Order: sequence, then structure tokens, then C-alpha cells
Amino acid sequence: MKTNKTMVKKITLAGFLSLCLNVFLYITLSDAASAPQATYLNGITDGMHSPARIAVGPNGDIYVTDPRKAKIHVYRPTGELMRSQAVGGAPLSVAVDNAGNVYVGDATAKTIKVYDTNWLYLRVIGAGNGESDDISISSSTGKLFATDGKNNVIRIYNSDGTLYKTVGGMGSATGKFNFPTGVTVNDAAGDVIVVDQMNNRIQIFDLDGNYKSAITPPASTRSGSYSNGALASGQGLAVDGQRRIYAVDAFLGTVHVYDGNGAWLKSIGSFGTGPGRLNVPLDVVIDGYNRLLITSSNTSAVEIYGIDAYTVPTTDPSAQNQTPSSYALSGVQWESGTIDLASADLFVGVIITDTEILDIDVASVRLNAAVPVEAFTIKGDLLTLRFNKDKVRATLTVSADGDATVAITGNMRAGGFSYAGTVKVIR
Repeated sequence: MKTNKTMVKKITLAGFLSLCLNVFLYITLSDAASAPQATYLNGITDGMHSPARIAVGPNGDIYVTDPRKAKIHVYRPTGELMRSQAVGGAPLSVAVDNAGNVYVGDATAKTIKVYDTNWLYLRVIGAGNGESDDISISSSTGKLFATDGKNNVIRIYNSDGTLYKTVGGMGSATGKFNFPTGVTVNDAAGDVIVVDQMNNRIQIFDLDGNYKSAITPPASTRSGSYSNGALASGQGLAVDGQRRIYAVDAFLGTVHVYDGNGAWLKSIGSFGTGPGRLNVPLDVVIDGYNRLLITSSNTSAVEIYGIDAYTVPTTDPSAQNQTPSSYALSGVQWESGTIDLASADLFVGVIITDTEILDIDVASVRLNAAVPVEAFTIKGDLLTLRFNKDKVRATLTVSADGDATVAITGNMRAGGFSYAGTVKVIR
């Protein structure tokens, strides 16, 4: 038993499981609900090596940790890779608050690093004791909940990063833990739900860290069958608007769904390597489009299912398949172009190598230091930026010959960039 416990801890912290686990858990809250209708949609694979934890930002962007690459991959809701942000260490867990600040649990430093929306480092949370297994933030209180499997506790931090309370400690009694793993917050119910893996249960606390209830699991044979909803190796959790709980099973390669009373409703996904299949899934989240996003570590993918009445996000149609009217040549100056003030918008193409283009912080980009990007697309080495024509007009000084100087500036991971040149203005 001691050997198995050690293996479980190493597996979860690394995020890449060899799966010698014999733990079970069963999840419940309070309300009965019908089984969700699950429709496989697509997978995201661009840039990933071994995805571990996942979160969704307030604008719908998808954040995925990749410990072996020491990066956080950020995707648009449509699945387009925006950037792969190097953060160092072994980024295992991730959460995003209401303001868009990003919290990254580092399994090497055993702390939580905090970055702003432009990936500027703000502060570190924790004393290096192990607050990195999984993290979740309450949208109503701003408190951060971090599981620490090594020390068998949950640490609760205030929104300013100060420690509010430590919950748990080694044991099987009420409120104690034996290797807590996944955590999620259900603000609507005022619940903090925690997988207590080696105690074969789920424990539920209120937003202040006070114990509320616990759920014991049914038996599992670990034979590859999950007809009774028992988990062989519970990991990440998510809760939907009907208080149905989605629990990742890393060993069986599926996501079990339970109603609020703990009754098993169905399982989504199955073990394998094809589309929609899961091989060592570690985390799950439900986004604003009512889609279930599941990290599948050993297939280097995030698999996406639509739940009930879901929506498929689309790229801004005004930025799709547009031919830029102006081009900037990488690192040099404006190569050629025009600005047609009679057109609806201005589309500018920035030609950059594939590696560098992922490092651009599009939110920081400005035309003539004032006009932000309205929308963008990335195709190969071409970044197409859409700017509002009226805003662009206000920044232009046009000569008698119809020429104007235009500059585009912005931030990249390794510094800033700037393209400037003269373009022909068409009125």
C-alpha cells in the first residue's frame, strides 16, 4: 500500500500517469438531474505535448498547462492557438480570475505564480510547500483553493494572495485528507468540491472552508468497465448549471457524470487514441458555450464535447479569409500597402515566422499607438489584424500626395516589436 501511494503522488505531480492506481471515488451534491446529451465536436492539438490541467478565462479563452514544455498554451474558443507562454518550472495547474489574471501552479517551485493579462509577473502565492496539484478560484469571493497532495491539505488564499486558512491534514476522519487531487468551486451552491483520492471519497466544504458532507464510492474492479460509475483514479472535476458533476477517471479514460444526489448518469468518452478518445485524461472544464473540454495527456490533445444545447464558437467572420490591404515585413518596415478609408475596416498582415508569431500578445498591439486590434486570424506565418477604419482615420496625417506614416507596435514574450512605413491612403 505504501508503494502504491507513492506512485500515485508522483504520477499526479508530473501529470503523466503510468496508472498503477487502485482508488475509487463517487461524487454527489444534492439534486437529481437527467443524463446530459453529449456530442463529440473536435479536438485541439496544436502546440501540445502532455496537457495536464485546463481553465477558461472570462473572455472564453482556453488555458492549458503543459509541464514537459514548461508552458501555458492559450487558445481562442475556436481552438486557434494564440500563444505558448513559457513560465519555467513545471506548470501543472492553472486558473483564471474575473479580471483575466492567470494563476499557475508550479510543481517544481511548489508555489503559485500570478500573471496579469499581458503575462507580466505580479507575485507568488504560497511558501513552497506544495500548492500546485490543482487550483480553483471562487468568482463570488475571489478566494483561491489549492490542493496539496503531499501534505494532505487544501490551502485557501484571499484575493490578495495572503493565506486565509489551511483545511485538512492526514487522516480519514471528517475534513481530513489522504492525497487530495482535483478541486472545483460551485459558486451557485456555495460548495468547494475536493477529490480525497486515497480515502475513496469526495469531500464538500463551503466557501469558508467548513466541512459540509462527504460521499463514499461504489466498488470498482478496475477491469476497464465503468458501468456502475465507480472511478478507478479520480482527477479533475467540473460542475454544470444543473449541478451535475463531471469527474475525470485517468485510469479508465473517461469522464463520469453524476447528479446532485450522487447517482451515476453516464460516462463521456472512452479509452483510446482516436478522435474523442481519452488516454490519461487529467482535467475537465465546462465553458460558456456549454462545451466539455477534457485534457488527454497521452494523446497530446484537448477533446471537446457539446453538452445538451451547446454552441459552437466561430471566428469573427469579418476577419476570416480576408486579403490584407497592407503588409509589414518581419522586423524591417512596411513592404507595401494601402489604406482604403472607403472600406469597412482596415486589414493589416504581419509576416512573422511561425515560432515568433505565437509569442505576440495581440491584446497589446496598437496602430499608431492608439488603435487596438478588433479581430485577428493566424494562418502559417501571416497574422492578419483588423482595425476599425474610423479609429484609424483619426490617427492619420495624410500628405498632399496621399501618403501617411503608419506604425504597428506591440509586445512579445522576449520584448516588443515595431513595424513602420509609408502607405498610400485612398479616400
